[in-house]
Amino acid sequence: MNNFIKNAFYNTIATFLPIIVIQLLIYPTINRYLGAEKYGLMITTFGIITLISNACGSSLINIRLIKNNDYKSLNIKGDFSSISIYLTLIGFFLSFFIFSKYINNFFGVLITTLLTTLIILRNYIEVFFRLQLDYRSIWNSNACLLVGYLLGLLFFIKIRDWRIIFFCGYFFSLMYISIKNNCYFYEFHHTKLFSQTLI
Repeated sequence: MNNFIKNAFYNTIATFLPIIVIQLLIYPTINRYLGAEKYGLMITTFGIITLISNACGSSLINIRLIKNNDYKSLNIKGDFSSISIYLTLIGFFLSFFIFSKYINNFFGVLITTLLTTLIILRNYIEVFFRLQLDYRSIWNSNACLLVGYLLGLLFFIKIRDWRIIFFCGYFFSLMYISIKNNCYFYEFHHTKLFSQTLI
């Protein structure tokens, strides 16, 4: 019972702390430095990023959580990393197509697209911790996300590009997840469940 309460505490704080920092610190700072018009464009753009990353990443996460017992019962590993690459590529090209319609420079389109890709990969790879009920690592991952946000905020004040805030946050978190849990890199081969899982 004590472990359950502790894990619930870690999971809740890890989930909400970055959101609180975004709402109370990052968004107001962006608004202050960029002004209302550019801030509105940022909110729209990040909304699209979130929509695409959820569509591509969350669907894969749900499949992984649902199908995990099938793979465990057969004692096989594979498929999911390959599928994640497919969905990440879909997210990449979809993002590039959408953002190229209203972002005026190629560099801006590319950075925004890469940010979307980074979020998709980070959110999926973190699911390994959830499968292992490793809430401490989820906490650490979100702590890295938060530190990255704060570091990115300092860069933003210098260069006035809001994307650097989120890029730093998700990059730091992804690096921690990749170092802590390298299972992702061993699941690129296809198994006999691949077609069933993909469908």
